Amino acid sequence: MSHHHAYNEKELLSRIAENDELAFAAFMMHHTDNLYSYILKITKSDHWAEELVQDVWLQVWQGRKDFKALSHPLAYLYRIAQNRSIDWIRRNKRELKAQYLIQQQLVPHSENSFISKENFETTRRLLAAGIEALPFQRRRIFELKQSGLSYDEIAATLNISKNTVRNQMVSALQALRYLLQQHGDSLILFFFYFFF
Repeated sequence: MSHHHAYNEKELLSRIAENDELAFAAFMMHHTDNLYSYILKITKSDHWAEELVQDVWLQVWQGRKDFKALSHPLAYLYRIAQNRSIDWIRRNKRELKAQYLIQQQLVPHSENSFISKENFETTRRLLAAGIEALPFQRRRIFELKQSGLSYDEIAATLNISKNTVRNQMVSALQALRYLLQQHGDSLILFFFYFFF
């Protein structure tokens, strides 16, 4: 890092502390890619890494006056990112693993899949029927999430709150888990392991 760059960064932090949104945008643009990569390594989720980056920047903006006074603002930035990521993993562990398991059964079978080839088609059909049976909005949210959209993107697409999206996803996963349990499917063992 050059002295010129270091000086510019300090100047940006001073301007950010004075509510300069352009300076904040410049600071964000310079650090977002690295911050995203860092969070992605922790969460292993593209879409959640994007959301958590936004959360980190929101926290920095809200605490901008204190941020300016820090000796090592970047260390602080990454500490926020790490804490947010760890909190997110704790909150979403069960839901994430359930989504992963479902996705593994909806994609073409691979040799490393945990379920046998004989049971794969049965499981896939059962999950497809379970998804089809979900209430319309819940199914739509579930399908959009499986297609790769983030909660924020789904909320914007359907014009509903992010909390509604999250609650509907949890309900959808619970319904699918229950369906598999009722049918005695081998996958339910994994659902029980990850949910309880």
